[in-house]
Amino acid sequence: MAITSLDIKFRQSERMTDFSDGGGRMAAVEIVDGDMNNVFPDRSDLGAILGNVSLRKMFLHVDTVNTDTYLGAFVFLTDPPTEPLVDVTLFNTASATDERTAARNYVEAYRIKGTKTQYTLYGTHLAGQMTLQVYCRAEIASPDIGDVLCLSVEAAGYTPTEQYVRVQEVASRITATFEDAQGQFERDVLVIQISQALDQNFVGQEDPKRFTGDSPPPTKIRTTSVANAAKYYAVKPTTESAALGALTVNIGSPYVAIVPSAQAETPIVDQLAGLGSVALIKSSAAAALTFSGSMSGAADALVTRYFGTPFARKSLNITFGGIALRDDGAGGIEPVDPVNTGWSGVADYSTGAFAIARDIGFSGSVSATATAAGAITEQAYSIPIVVTPATRQQTYVYQIPAQPSPGTVIIDYRALGKWIRLTDNGAGQLGGNAGEGSGTINYATGSVAVTLGALPDVDSAVILAWGTDLRAHDSHGEITIQTPTFRQQLDHPGVVPDTLSMSWVSGGNAKSATTDAAGAITGDATGSVDHFAGVVTFTTSAVPDGLITYTYDYVDPADSCSEVFTPTPSSGSASVTTAFAIAQNTVRASWFVSRNIPPPVVRQLTATDNGSGGWAGGVVGTINYATGAITLEVE
Repeated sequence: MAITSLDIKFRQSERMTDFSDGGGRMAAVEIVDGDMNNVFPDRSDLGAILGNVSLRKMFLHVDTVNTDTYLGAFVFLTDPPTEPLVDVTLFNTASATDERTAARNYVEAYRIKGTKTQYTLYGTHLAGQMTLQVYCRAEIASPDIGDVLCLSVEAAGYTPTEQYVRVQEVASRITATFEDAQGQFERDVLVIQISQALDQNFVGQEDPKRFTGDSPPPTKIRTTSVANAAKYYAVKPTTESAALGALTVNIGSPYVAIVPSAQAETPIVDQLAGLGSVALIKSSAAAALTFSGSMSGAADALVTRYFGTPFARKSLNITFGGIALRDDGAGGIEPVDPVNTGWSGVADYSTGAFAIARDIGFSGSVSATATAAGAITEQAYSIPIVVTPATRQQTYVYQIPAQPSPGTVIIDYRALGKWIRLTDNGAGQLGGNAGEGSGTINYATGSVAVTLGALPDVDSAVILAWGTDLRAHDSHGEITIQTPTFRQQLDHPGVVPDTLSMSWVSGGNAKSATTDAAGAITGDATGSVDHFAGVVTFTTSAVPDGLITYTYDYVDPADSCSEVFTPTPSSGSASVTTAFAIAQNTVRASWFVSRNIPPPVVRQLTATDNGSGGWAGGVVGTINYATGAITLEVE
């Protein structure tokens, strides 16, 4: 006996409600065609204003007593709702016994959690709350209306759990000042309204940290991406009549709403008129920044250290014991050898900080190097690539007409009505959240190749932006800065040879220099000392700090003597004998010479001994240190 159309019936589930236990097994009650409200109730005014999602479980039943095989069974919608803001879709959970909660989770499973955001949960949030309070750095943008965030509890000692929440509105954003052991710092505090109440408590950060890696809270706020695990079936009317034999029809947008969506306005203040970006321009030789010390931390706890200045992307190298780590160019830290699992971290290029963590406790010595960089805010240029039915594709190649600065290239595109951004990690790679797309950049030639995560919407544009500010570039090594020469008078006019030492502080480090018997200065400075006049002339090995003090230590020749002689020169030389023995490098002689050619000129000449029984500077004569006998050529 054949199966007829009268044998095919829809039957209700056990509970045709929107309570958590709605659905269940098949009931005997038939869903009669044409009866009002036998599946969904009337729409309420409140549901029309705020939006509402109703889930109803139905069963398809072949009501016959024979055992004929029913082939090619399928269900489809024939008439869309007349109300433009109402959508109806069909989906199959493949379960004959599941209830509404399981069906709701199936619908919500189109989102999976992704990477950790730059937002930190501020304070403990209780079950039933419909707002989130988070803090972040000032340069981090607020979440967009409709974004889905995942609150994920991942710390040891807490039960792992997660909840997906949709951003309904950013109610406020203020800048607050906090204080830690290093002083005061500022963070932006955001109050975010969500569309669904929290179903449990989530523990956040009670005291905001200067660096998010310092003692992170148990709850992490992660991004989400579309998984496309579920399949939905709907019906759409054509927007224009289809011609006979046409291979395509126009239905407008092929998408329908699964959950209510909302629009809101968010004011933007203190922003550049166009896209702004921050370029990290190298400003030192490779690996010029160094750090060495010890680090220890508990499992999954980030331990932070600082270089004290910004550093370039893809330049950080860390050695912990026999493990080599590096930054990935996007702010993360990874092991060089993938075999060394369990290591992770954060590289904060702008502040010069890095933090490492391990899935088990760790302790030991660590050394790190990086290339110094300057953070330069740049105004970006942009070009739209118009998306038409003819140019719509997922892969685009473009040539930037100028050399882009690393870390400044941005690609925005719209898919399914939502704008998606891919950013440049400064190492020639473009990326966003999981599944949103990726690409490469050649900074030398300006060529960009990108594969979008989805087809862009027709009549939208793929916007390519870049920065190419020529105000700053890496110029280290191009100029040699000469350190200044200092000339200082000591408090006493004489210095015993080989007794002077000097000290000062530069860059927080102690510096020192000493002199020899000839008056030459060696050490962290070079120059000479005039033992007779007490004048020190020197140049330091590095540019000294401002407002520093030089400290001198030397022996004052309190028993020094001075004698005046009036010898009669013979053959241009004068000879005298001192009353005492003479110490080396302590003799100074001065005399006057006159020239009788008109006009008459009188000059004073000076000579000092060279410590070896003669005179310095080419002056002819001898000195007998033991007897005090001195000869000097005076003409």
